[in-house]
Amino acid sequence: MPAPTPTYSPAMAKKYGEATARKLSDPSNYMSRSEADALGLGTNRGMNRAPDGGAIADYPKGWRFMPEMTSEQHAWMLNQHRVVDAMDRLHNLDQLSKTYNYQRFYTDVQKMAHQQKVDKQQKIVNDHFHDRFIRPQLEAQAEEKVRAEEEQRQTIATLKMRVQELTKRSIAEPIAPAITTAPAITTAPAITTAPAITTSPTSYLPFVVVGIVIMVILLFLRRRA
Repeated sequence: MPAPTPTYSPAMAKKYGEATARKLSDPSNYMSRSEADALGLGTNRGMNRAPDGGAIADYPKGWRFMPEMTSEQHAWMLNQHRVVDAMDRLHNLDQLSKTYNYQRFYTDVQKMAHQQKVDKQQKIVNDHFHDRFIRPQLEAQAEEKVRAEEEQRQTIATLKMRVQELTKRSIAEPIAPAITTAPAITTAPAITTAPAITTSPTSYLPFVVVGIVIMVILLFLRRRA
């Protein structure tokens, strides 16, 4: 029967030794509190969980410093050498901040310099995630917004041109002359008054057309919103 393939990495074996690496890579193995403290894993190892709530096997790799992501995104991040190196540095910096020497003797200036190192490595991780997964989504959303606005402008322009065409057509249509009655014949001298000023009937067609088109534009804009 072939020997089982180890689930721990060579780096883990080099750092902790093969026996400890084997125990770390197997969540079913129980580790005592003293063993966990010696490795800087905290007291949660007795419950088979790392201090950050993740798997013990992942804790020394610094995976806890990754943003929240899917399993596919996680796999891509772990193939980026700069990300892996940054997580390892973050893990070491985090362990340093928990030491007695750091908490007791480090000055504020030294702690500030330490935090700057942490921020620098965390930025490497966040930038890789943002450039690979977040930025393409933002660019796609921006392009979709530009397309929608351009489509809306073209639709409004087309409706305005249609209104102008209908208005010009209605004005160009001939209007029938007004029908007037003959003046009455009287025996007495007729008292004439000034001739009545007649006006041609008003055409309401352009106003009706404009109102309909405005309603169409408003309904279109409301549906797009």
